[in-house]
Amino acid sequence: DLVEHRETKETYAMKALSKGYILKTGMQESVMNEKNILQMTSSPFIIRLWETYNGAQTLYFLLEPALGGELYSTYNRKGFHGSEPHAKYYVAGVVEGFVHLHERRIIYRDLKPENLLINGEGQLKITDMGLAKFVIGMTYTTCGTPDYFAPELITSSGHTS
Repeated sequence: DLVEHRETKETYAMKALSKGYILKTGMQESVMNEKNILQMTSSPFIIRLWETYNGAQTLYFLLEPALGGELYSTYNRKGFHGSEPHAKYYVAGVVEGFVHLHERRIIYRDLKPENLLINGEGQLKITDMGLAKFVIGMTYTTCGTPDYFAPELITSSGHTS
């Protein structure tokens, strides 16, 4: 949901997570992981976490808004499929975001068009750090969306940042 600051009128995205749902689905580690990783990052290519709030029944993440929506939807809506300049622009944003993460020894592990957002200026923002992981050495965990698995996940050869 989008929210507006009462005094400054700035727009933010508010991600609300039911504590009951988090417990029921065993997502505690994923939610804490997302919060911690977002707090470790500061890149124009990664959604910014401004603040977290701990309500009685709900956890809230106050995030940078991505008013352009998902990259996937943007491509469909604007007919960008097959456009090399657009592909280069958005791939460069992903690469820059990953460079920032890898400098902090974080691997992302859930790259798919639905996790790439566009802000109001058309800039790419990587979102959803729930499966991201701080790594020293190799990791062999298989996670993510199977349709988008990297070859090293399929062959179980391990991966590093």
